[in-house]
Order: sequence, then C-alpha cells, then structure tokens
Amino acid sequence: MAIAELLISLVFAIPLILIEQRRIGLPSAGEVILTVIAVSFAFGAILDLRQKSDIVVDDNCIARRLFGWTWQKIPWSDIYLIKVIPFFHPAIRKVVRIISFHRTASPRISLLRYGKLGFFDQAENMNDLTMLINHYAAIHHIKIEASENGVTRSIPSI
Repeated sequence: MAIAELLISLVFAIPLILIEQRRIGLPSAGEVILTVIAVSFAFGAILDLRQKSDIVVDDNCIARRLFGWTWQKIPWSDIYLIKVIPFFHPAIRKVVRIISFHRTASPRISLLRYGKLGFFDQAENMNDLTMLINHYAAIHHIKIEASENGVTRSIPSI
C-alpha cells in the first residue's frame, strides 16, 4: 500500500516537473491541486511505511527497522517512561493502544517526534513483544504509565 502511494505521488509530481521546466510565472490552479495531491499521497505513504516497519527488541535497545535499515533506535538506558494510551483507530474502527517510549534526552538530530518511539498494539506477535518490553522495563527500572479518560496512573506492566 505504501509503495503504491509513493508511486501515485510520483505520477502526480512528474507532470508538474515537466510543466515547470517549460514556463516561468505563477503556478496555475491545476498545478497547485496536483502538488497538494502529490504531497498528500507522499505524506500518507511515509506514515504507512513508518507504521509497517519492524519493531526490534534486544538487550541494548528497542528499534524500528524497515527493509533491513534501522531508522530509529533508543537504548534501554535512555528510556525513562513507557506510556500506554487508548486511541480510536478510524481505519480499523476500534480502540487500540498506542505504546510510546520516552527518552531522557532528545537526540541531536531527529525528524520524527522528538526522539520518541511509538507503535499501535496491533503488531504481529504482540504477546511476545509485550513480554519482552515488560522484561526489559523491569531490568532497567523503567516506569510504565497508562492514560485513560484523562487520568494517568502507574501500572506494573503493559
């Protein structure tokens, strides 16, 4: 799905590039509309790829990996809080949990959410992943909080 969205955004972007090479002046309304559509599809594709990336847990860190490339990684020693928040997901029409990992310090360069790492609880092998996260949270004394109806409380495990 994400690859298809990226290809669709390219289909809209290529005519824009060709048109702009031939003329100088303000863009027409059609060019603006095509640009908005291309940017929207590209943004949706990036979000989709981000959500489909693998979650990798090991002794040193939790990471997100896409096509073999680790694009986000937080060492366990740098996590001070794991937060669980219920969220109504409009695509699947049910309430899911967002599990986010908060860093003690933001990385120097970060394009995504100030260095936080998060995912929905709809991942494959979620029970195994939850057990691993709880295990490393206990080892590294990481606080786990759950927010529901505006009330945040500390919980022993996810």
